Amino acid sequence: MTARPLRPGSSRLAWLLWTLSGLFLARVLGQILVVFLHVPYLPAAAEWYSGLLPYPLLLPTQIAILAAMGWLNSNATREQVEACHPQLAALLRRKDEHDPGGLFSSDWHAHTRALLEGE
Repeated sequence: MTARPLRPGSSRLAWLLWTLSGLFLARVLGQILVVFLHVPYLPAAAEWYSGLLPYPLLLPTQIAILAAMGWLNSNATREQVEACHPQLAALLRRKDEHDPGGLFSSDWHAHTRALLEGE
């Protein structure tokens, strides 16, 4: 894959996507708390949705949207990492050659490897 230069502000776009996804997740969790656990300190269930979709369809639709947003956000982040650091995959391969037992591995190493491999 050829590394493409990032557009100005694209790292802010990734943070914005993750932030909006997190806020949407909080909204869906709030709905679940109200409908299934009857939490009194949140607005009533009728105030959470417009009535366009019945609630039994609305909740699975919102969960599907959250899954799609997570997938899209992760791919945007992976592309940005590859574009900013085109030799990062080669660096991790060389690290594994010199440290086959993983003695000097870290959470960052595992996260970055999973990000680049698409896990």
